[in-house]
Amino acid sequence: MKRALVLIAIVACNKPSTDAPPTSSAATSATAAPANKVKVTLDGKESPASHAMIQKVASGSLQLYVGDGSSCKEFQGHLFNGGKFILVDLGPVANGVAPVTDVWHGPPDSADPGSTVTIHGDVATASKVDVDLSITSKEAKLDAKGTVSADVCK
Repeated sequence: MKRALVLIAIVACNKPSTDAPPTSSAATSATAAPANKVKVTLDGKESPASHAMIQKVASGSLQLYVGDGSSCKEFQGHLFNGGKFILVDLGPVANGVAPVTDVWHGPPDSADPGSTVTIHGDVATASKVDVDLSITSKEAKLDAKGTVSADVCK
């Protein structure tokens, strides 16, 4: 099955969204929102999760990025900063809850049944939303649980 990787962005940091990429990993981690309480484990090892990005794609669905940094412009242009991250495709949102349809951390992997993301706020109108993650993938050896506070990239 062919998949187009469309990147979507919510930058979870205490700075306004900018199109400038981070200047260093130290600068990136220094701007992480203290409210973030998410733990991402890949292949049994904790993975950085200082940023979260979300955006509506052309099909109308949402995609969520959680990782160690980048900018809205980089993700809208389908560029990665070389850091560690997961990218999550979301199904239709009902009462703020979206099922996870796919998860990526390199090649695409399937999320386990019951994996969800809860979005607190309207991505179409809000400048910031809180996102609760409850994602597992045996295939990807992934576990992502917790909450990130994020700016919405438009």
